[in-house]
Amino acid sequence: MSKRVCTGLMIGVFTLVCLAGMSSLQAQVEQTDITGVWDMEIDADGEYYYLTMTVKKGEKGLQAFVSEANGMFTDITVSELKYEGENLSFVIVVPTPPDGAERRVDFALVVSGESMSGTINITDLQMIADVTCTKQK
Repeated sequence: MSKRVCTGLMIGVFTLVCLAGMSSLQAQVEQTDITGVWDMEIDADGEYYYLTMTVKKGEKGLQAFVSEANGMFTDITVSELKYEGENLSFVIVVPTPPDGAERRVDFALVVSGESMSGTINITDLQMIADVTCTKQK
């Protein structure tokens, strides 16, 4: 291969790498700010449960706390919080129906502006339920 062709190929590869890096950075910049208070509705086969989630920026990134509308639990710190692209996932361990026993609840949500939707999974009960969330103004 001639020196010009090699140089051209190297410039082309370098340009592609730079563009890929810039598009990745742009995707990170455009991520929706989810800090604030969110009203959450869980539909478990026609039985509805209402939670509130508060998301804040902490020293080590996002922090979130969940409370149940009727006071069954208040300001439970979420764990395993991940917010990548439009996907938000986290875990809480809280008392759950039918017996009030503490169970792990896994949330998998998709953020879309001022709303989120997805599912919760309570493995111990073999239950998956729909969740919708709306950001308070």
